Amino acid sequence: MLSIAVWAVCAALVAQAVAVAGWDGVLLAPIPLLICVLVWATLWRPRVILRPDAVRVRNVFSTADVPMAQIADVRLGAMLRLRLHDGRVLTAWNAPGVGKDDHRDRLARMQAQERSARGGSRAAGRGRAQGAGRSTWSDRLVADQLASPSYAVVEAWQAWRAQHGESAAASAAAPDVTRAPNTLVLLVLAAAGVLAALRVVL
Repeated sequence: MLSIAVWAVCAALVAQAVAVAGWDGVLLAPIPLLICVLVWATLWRPRVILRPDAVRVRNVFSTADVPMAQIADVRLGAMLRLRLHDGRVLTAWNAPGVGKDDHRDRLARMQAQERSARGGSRAAGRGRAQGAGRSTWSDRLVADQLASPSYAVVEAWQAWRAQHGESAAASAAAPDVTRAPNTLVLLVLAAAGVLAALRVVL
């Protein structure tokens, strides 16, 4: 993973500085430490946790507990987004979305698939061969969504709605969305930032 690779590089830099300059090399540690903390806070720690009746979205600075009854729609595109009944949209930071690729590469792959399908089924008739195996933009989008790990949130929300019905989702008695700051992350970021600033100034 990218986070582990960055941490390994930072640790190697500090180890090399100590090997060259002795323990004075530790004075260079605050900068790699800040990089490690930023990677931990933005890439490693954010996550989406599924519960039977709620979704916990842990972003960089805050964590939101979203009851299934408060979710009006789950959108999976470049990022995972939860649209609530009150109109708010909650974006899950760093949650796997639909992969992006170059539209020209995608078009070339689609055309190659169509030519292969036509060539493999010419014996069955040219007309049928042209329609066979033809993929569309919407087909590719659906396939990308199904392949994303975040599609588990879509499935869990759809299963909840199927079990409880839309009346439960629209009920005024549904639990509210709660949000709390990630105090630990804020403190660690502040401490690492202060150390790095002192290293630059002093």
